[in-house]
Amino acid sequence: MSIGYELGGDSGLLSALADTQIGHRGQFEAILNDVKSQTAAVLGNWEGAGWDEKDADGKNFDDHYQQAQEAFQRLINATDENASSIAALAGRMISRFS
Repeated sequence: MSIGYELGGDSGLLSALADTQIGHRGQFEAILNDVKSQTAAVLGNWEGAGWDEKDADGKNFDDHYQQAQEAFQRLINATDENASSIAALAGRMISRFS
């Protein structure tokens, strides 16, 4: 009994997905930059009670923002690396079997 294997992958689709992810990251960044800008405007006028807590919240937001940006970049890199690997594999298989 013979067992057949099928290998498939579309590096073009993965490359397009990486481009889409880059676009989503840009939209995410624009939204969060707007949030940061609005927050800075409000906090710039803040005086008195609660300032220290709000300042700490702002720093916490910046940390989470940076973590989210790094996660987006890791996702984009992984998608792009997979697209490149599939394209390279397809090239090697074509040259081997043609």
